[in-house]
Amino acid sequence: MAKQRDRLRCFCRHESKTPSCVLFLLLAFLSLPSVVWGANKVEKACRAMFSMGEFLEAADCYDGLFQRVDKEPSWAKRRMLLKERFLRHGSLCYRKAAGKVATKEEADFLRERAAALLLRTFREGYCESSFRCRTNRQQAEALKKEIGYTPLVVVTGSKEAKVSVKGYKYQGDATGDFNQPLRPGHYQIRVQGVAGKVQSKKIELKRGVMVTLNVTPAQIQIIEKRILVAKTIPPVVVVGYTIGGGLALSGAILLVVGLVWQNQLNALISDPLRNESLLDKDFHEDYNRAETLSIVGASVGGVGVALLIASLILHFAKDTPAGPVKKPAKTSFRQRVILLGVETL
Repeated sequence: MAKQRDRLRCFCRHESKTPSCVLFLLLAFLSLPSVVWGANKVEKACRAMFSMGEFLEAADCYDGLFQRVDKEPSWAKRRMLLKERFLRHGSLCYRKAAGKVATKEEADFLRERAAALLLRTFREGYCESSFRCRTNRQQAEALKKEIGYTPLVVVTGSKEAKVSVKGYKYQGDATGDFNQPLRPGHYQIRVQGVAGKVQSKKIELKRGVMVTLNVTPAQIQIIEKRILVAKTIPPVVVVGYTIGGGLALSGAILLVVGLVWQNQLNALISDPLRNESLLDKDFHEDYNRAETLSIVGASVGGVGVALLIASLILHFAKDTPAGPVKKPAKTSFRQRVILLGVETL
């Protein structure tokens, strides 16, 4: 068909507005495969269901026609066009059915199926035969936006934990963590840990409100500990960092200046043209000063580095309480995580 359309365009550029062009177009149109007529014939039952408001039955009818395309030899030349047509019409049936149902969850499910059919025409290239790729893609994105997918995150902290999420006509399983955008609605979440302990919870996923469930008590305790340590730094450590850093920097500068001075004096004494006016006494005095400066710089820098190391040891040393440690009162898992701003099972 594409080749025939190209021939028509090429011919009519040269023969436009002539009787021969009109006659040629008429003959060519009659010789083309009757896609529309053939489609109307096989779609008669599906269209009847659609006109009576039986949208789900019509969608199943179009799905049957889609499955039949590859089995009909007479449809071989227009296979891609018919597949796109049946998928698109099936999508329209689901969209119409979504407007007739009572619950939002069921309507979003039907819109999801409609979007999936449109995206299939784009993904598998069927839409290229009807030049509807852009339109189908835009309609699918509009449906997904109307659904309002919302992320659900379940953090287990273990690669072997098993997560199961069930909702309205939805079943999702994952090993380790779970992170998927889902349709708004009610979900039952079940988490089985490594030790076989099972936790479950029902949640309502609302449009645009991300929900994070955290079932890792060990990680929560570590987070709390880090927060407590980061709040206070001993004053002696702060002083050690300040003085040690200053001494280390000053020592490094003195050491570099002394070494550069020594190198300059060595280069001067080795050059006969430049050392004629230099007395040995002056040379040795300057060299001793440069050497002393290098030694002082190395000593000061060493003291600064030692002070920095001592401060680091004091900073990261594990605190040992003087008295017996009291165990905190038991709190629910949910309460501990809410204090950190996270909702959990």
